Amino acid sequence: MPHTRTGKTEASLVDAARALLGEGGVNACSMRAVAKRSGVTAGAIYKHFRDKDALVQHVVALAFEHFELHLLRSITSLPVGSIERLAALGEAYLTFAEANPEEFKILFNHIYILIF
Repeated sequence: MPHTRTGKTEASLVDAARALLGEGGVNACSMRAVAKRSGVTAGAIYKHFRDKDALVQHVVALAFEHFELHLLRSITSLPVGSIERLAALGEAYLTFAEANPEEFKILFNHIYILIF
């Protein structure tokens, strides 16, 4: 968790946006709703994110990073190309969905286009 006030505010905004996206998708994730849930003014969000799209893209990118790390950790010790590796990957996919339902919804209930 970030130690600066700015870092804590940004983390709070990301947490609020993640929850809203998980609950109701991109339409539920208005800047006003994010501000209300995170306890800041709507204008304060713009100190951290250019606009709603930037905030949503950030949340989605973090979710993909978390998902990727989860999958990679499950297969690193297994031989490349093995059936065991494929089975572990499938199991990791399911355990991620069970352990991280909000992020899973964010990643797979809607199609997001990320431009880097």
